[in-house]
Amino acid sequence: SLQLKSNLSAALQSTSSTAKTSVLIASGESRYGVIGEGNTPEGNYREVNFQLFKNTEANANDPMYQKSLLITGEINGKLTSIWTERENTIRAVSESSTGVEVENNSEMVLEFDMTKLFAGVDFTTAVDTNGDGRIEIGPNSADGNAAILSRIESNLESSVVLKKR
Repeated sequence: SLQLKSNLSAALQSTSSTAKTSVLIASGESRYGVIGEGNTPEGNYREVNFQLFKNTEANANDPMYQKSLLITGEINGKLTSIWTERENTIRAVSESSTGVEVENNSEMVLEFDMTKLFAGVDFTTAVDTNGDGRIEIGPNSADGNAAILSRIESNLESSVVLKKR
C-alpha cells in the first residue's frame, strides 16, 4: 500500500495523499498504478517521499491484510510469501542527477528494482520450518527466516528510483 506525500498545495498533493493499494508485478510483468494525479509546479524533481502503510481496510482473508508490502512467488519450487508490516517513509531519488523534468502533462514513475531489493539475500537459506509446503518470510512468521526479511527491509529504500515515464 502506497501513499505519496507532497509539500505543495497542488492538485497532485490532494489526490496522492490518500491511501492506495497497488499491484506492481503480476505474472512476471511490470504494472503501473496511479498513486496521484493532478497539476504540480513545473520544474525538476530530484526526489519524492512516499509512505508504506499497513492495509487495515482489507478483509481479514485478503493476503494484503495488515501488510504494507507483499511479494509472492517461488523459491526452490515452493510457494513463497515475503511481507513486511512496517509503516515507513521511503525516499525515492531520481536516476538522473538533474532530476525528473515536469512540464505540461508529465508522468513520474516510482520503479521498484527487484535486483536491488534482493541484493545480498541468500534465498538458499530460506526454510519451511513448519512443513506446510510454503516458505514464509515475514515478521513473526512460522518459518522464521528473520535474517532474510531484515536484509530485504534494509534494501527497500535503495531499490526505489524516481523516473519519467
